[in-house]
Amino acid sequence: MVSRDGSMKKRTKKIFLFGAGALVLLTGSFLVYEIYSFMSAPLFGEEQPHQPDDVMIANFREHRADFEQLKTMLIRDALITRVDCDWTDPDNLPKEVTEDYRRLFKIVGTPRGISASLDRSQIDFIASSQGWVASGSSNGYAFLAKPPEITEDSLDHYTENRGQEAYAFRHIDGNWYLFFER
Repeated sequence: MVSRDGSMKKRTKKIFLFGAGALVLLTGSFLVYEIYSFMSAPLFGEEQPHQPDDVMIANFREHRADFEQLKTMLIRDALITRVDCDWTDPDNLPKEVTEDYRRLFKIVGTPRGISASLDRSQIDFIASSQGWVASGSSNGYAFLAKPPEITEDSLDHYTENRGQEAYAFRHIDGNWYLFFER
């Protein structure tokens, strides 16, 4: 025979366990949401929006000489693979060198800098970058030693389709292209 106190203790225990489980689920959901929000938000301030093709092409034509100068500097500095607004690879570049690059980034409108293969077959001038590496996107200008197999008439539609994985080019002139990557 179970005493009334025994059944009350079992009921209290069940209610406590149910409440604790609900609290764990609620807390877990909140943590997942906070982690997602942190991972998808920009680190400092607002992200630069991806600009439409026509705006980028007009900017390229206006600053073509500066883009050529940046390309020449990067080819000369053979060990540099990345110069960004706040870091470089290699990380021991002289201050004057990084200042020269960053000054030109402001002029040409590529605040996220440049990224290049060691053989310089592709040099990306990053105009905007959104999100994180695993779920983000970037666009800008590319100097390609060899034309890509496929080019697009427009990259504008890529900026609107967030879930679509993509790596695309649009020809500007000579070896110069717009690029979009997600």
